[in-house]
Amino acid sequence: TIWQHQWQWLGGQSKANGANNAVGKLVDQLGSADKRVRLHAADALGLLGAAAGEAIPALAHALADAYEPVALNAAYTLAGMGAPAAPALLGALESDDKDATRNAAYGLSALGAPAVSGLIDRLGHAGEQTRGYAAFALGEIGLQGNAAAADAVGSLAKLASDESEWVRRNMVEALGTLDIQAQAAAQGAAVDTLAQALQDADGQVRFTSALSLT
Repeated sequence: TIWQHQWQWLGGQSKANGANNAVGKLVDQLGSADKRVRLHAADALGLLGAAAGEAIPALAHALADAYEPVALNAAYTLAGMGAPAAPALLGALESDDKDATRNAAYGLSALGAPAVSGLIDRLGHAGEQTRGYAAFALGEIGLQGNAAAADAVGSLAKLASDESEWVRRNMVEALGTLDIQAQAAAQGAAVDTLAQALQDADGQVRFTSALSLT
């Protein structure tokens, strides 16, 4: 009946308003001076998942939290929100704060497929931390069956001449962990790049390249 539909609609609206109020309070708590309060807020937002979407900006800010458990919880809470959180995590990957960049990479690794195209783009970023952690995250994701695998391998290969040994190390490790056996062209390009990296000036790059080729 009409009144039943009206009652259900009002009930749903009430629940939505309650959820919004709860998220708002938790966002406020993320700014608390008490690290325990911030940690509780990050945990609680993680349990809400996608329903806590309005907290994305605050969680992205929390990636730089001085208390590491808060920052890590923020990263994985963002990952649990799915594709809507990708822009915030990718933005944090470009941060001048090294810890925020690292934590964003953890979140992007957990996010998976929605992060891939943005990570490929950031392999060419001017910032060393951004390039290196983009390579790391792509390697963690693995790209099994992902249509962008060939693009990822091609962009990773461009880092073979990167001025940063750390970036090159992440690059060869990523090429070794990508699940691209079913994609012959991508696999061939990865093998060629790793074979060339066996001549790298950095010993760790050479060692990791050899491991990645096995």
